[in-house]
Formats: sequence, structure tokens, C-alpha cells
Amino acid sequence: MICRMHPLVALLAPLMVTISLVPSASFAEDTIAIVEPNKPAEHFMTVAELVGEFGPASVLPEGEIDPWPDDGDDIAKDELARYDRTSDLSGLEVSPLERIYELTPDDIEPYFDLVLYVSKAEAGPLAQQIFIYERNGARTLELTDRWLVSTGRERREQYFTTTPAGLFQLDPNRFVANAYSARWDGSSMPNAMFFNYSYRERMSGYAIHGISPRYQQYLGQRASGGCVRLSYDHSTALFNRIEGNYQGEVPIFPFNEMGGTTFRDGTVDYDENGEIRTEWGYRVLLIVDTFAG
Repeated sequence: MICRMHPLVALLAPLMVTISLVPSASFAEDTIAIVEPNKPAEHFMTVAELVGEFGPASVLPEGEIDPWPDDGDDIAKDELARYDRTSDLSGLEVSPLERIYELTPDDIEPYFDLVLYVSKAEAGPLAQQIFIYERNGARTLELTDRWLVSTGRERREQYFTTTPAGLFQLDPNRFVANAYSARWDGSSMPNAMFFNYSYRERMSGYAIHGISPRYQQYLGQRASGGCVRLSYDHSTALFNRIEGNYQGEVPIFPFNEMGGTTFRDGTVDYDENGEIRTEWGYRVLLIVDTFAG
């Protein structure tokens, strides 16, 4: 069997990156995984997307990249406490927990021991925050953390920078400590926890991840290209917390053929006995909501 090298792969071969063709059995069409040396894949792109985004003469990231550019605008880590918010929710007319129970179908709610509630609203009491609820010994959800985030800018730019709303799980196979965005000029995405979410039959690049100190000043407002941004310290804490815990059987969110994406409303599959179909994963539910509070 003779294997022919795609001309784009030949063009990029001299660069310090690994180019891997992923079989179409895993994706709707052949994709290119851009992987830095000794780093796992962060984003999968079709050949057409790669040409369109970087151009044939562009230089991709090579070697080690300093995740914290020396831009003179860094924020000392001891100042990161300002990205925490009080856990006192007594003044809210509707709490995040009420929204969680309202949005989550009763038959899947017990499967999740950690719930991440994110409001992508532009302004309001809940806006641009993540509320983390953990199931306690009494099997009820209890608030443990409340942090500022940045979600998508929600406008047409080079791409439409939206953060999709709905119910998501996290992909257990895509927890990447040192990720870089192929779509946004190699931007650092430390502690990336990718959504287990397909778009047009390919895994999406949406993730919860940390950011460099340069961008932490924008937490609390819409500022991302579509991902959910956290401060670096918070992303590290959440990444380690989830990766070391919460493994178990979780419901399968099936692909919506009509909509072209994974279902985002908690729809699940049932077997011939009427039982929910499950798979191994993290017992973590991410809810991205438009509700402002």
C-alpha cells in the first residue's frame, strides 16, 4: 500500500510540530491534530480549516511556549482573591441551585456529584460567575465555591464568539494540562477541561480553562472566544479536583441528528429494559445558563 502525504502536511513537516491524521472512523472527516512536542492534542481541525485559519505560509507554535507572556500587565497571585465571591446567596431572588433543579431532568440529576453552574449573562447578580455545588453525605447539593469567569463575547468576529448554553459533561479523554488554541493563534489554555460535546459530528473545542495573568483583569465580563475562562489558580484547583475524583458511570447524552450537535437539554438514551444508557466518565455536570439572576 502506498501512502501519499497531503501537500499541507508536507508543507508543515519542517516545523517543530507533530501532524497526525486521525481516521474518519473517529471523526466525520479526516482531521489534523496539531500537537506540540511532548504535549497532548488540544484541538482537531480539518485540512480546510487549517488552511483557512493559518494560511499556507503561517508559522505554527514550535517548541516550548511561555504560558505567561512578559507583557508588563501581570497580576500577582496574591491578588487573585478578588476573583472569589462571597458564598452568601441570601439576597438573590432565584439561586443557582434553583436553576440547577429547574434545568436538570429528574432522572439524570442523581448521577452527578459535582455541578458547575455558569451564568453567561452579560450583567446581573449571577452574571459571569461559576457556582460549584458538591453532593454531600445527605446526597444534597451544597455550594462550595463561587468564582468570576469570562464567557464568550457573543459577537461576530473572525468566528462567532459564543458560549453555547445547555447541559454538558466533561470529556474524560480531554483533560489537558498544557493546551494551546489552534484557532486563536496558539493562545495558552492551561488546565483545559473540554466539553464532551460534538458539533457537526466532530468534537468541539469548547473548554473550561485558565488564563494568563494578563487577561485575569477581564474576569467578570464577556471576554473569551467561546470557552469558559477561570483565573489560573482556580483552573488548577478545579482541574485537580475533578481529575482525581468523581469517576463513575454517567448518562450518555446522544447526538441530535436534526440539530447537528450533542443534545444540550439533558436528553438521554434508554435501553430495551427502560434503563438509562451509561458510560464511564466524570460524574460532573456543567450547566451554562443565560439567566442573569
